[in-house]
Amino acid sequence: KRLNLVSARSLDDFWHRHVADSAQILAHIDKKPYVWLDIGSGAGFPALIVALLRPAITMHLVESNHRKVAFLDAIIREIDCPATTHACRAQDLSLPAIDMISARACAPLSRLLPLLAPHFNKISTEALLHKGKNWQDELVQAQKTWQVDYTAHASLFAEGACILHLQSRPKKR
Repeated sequence: KRLNLVSARSLDDFWHRHVADSAQILAHIDKKPYVWLDIGSGAGFPALIVALLRPAITMHLVESNHRKVAFLDAIIREIDCPATTHACRAQDLSLPAIDMISARACAPLSRLLPLLAPHFNKISTEALLHKGKNWQDELVQAQKTWQVDYTAHASLFAEGACILHLQSRPKKR
């Protein structure tokens, strides 16, 4: 059976589209040893790139698709990556003291915020979310029911896309 991890259209530009795009979020964090949660990890972007480039980070990948988790576990073993997978839905996971949360190609912001909010379990927890060219529309929709403190950093690799940096827990209106 096939397991679609990335779009076939993106394979020609794999390095920029997935690896460099994932790595760009490191420009928005300090070099401290974070406890990091990646939601909807899928093919492992950005989590595995971040974990490889910053081995002091304690990386947790949460993915509900068990076949994708098996893939992620195999990659983690093969490349000796400092990361742990959790085969469950984000809302069913309980981890103490998360410093940073990430998500890429996971869900529209209005569906993603309810998954993220419970994991803002420290006053200093933040999130870095890869959002596509429709990020402003997603934000307008999400702000109808959520109050969000954010900064939008223009993507270096996808025109019109951004890294949405949430500096505090999203609050239900």
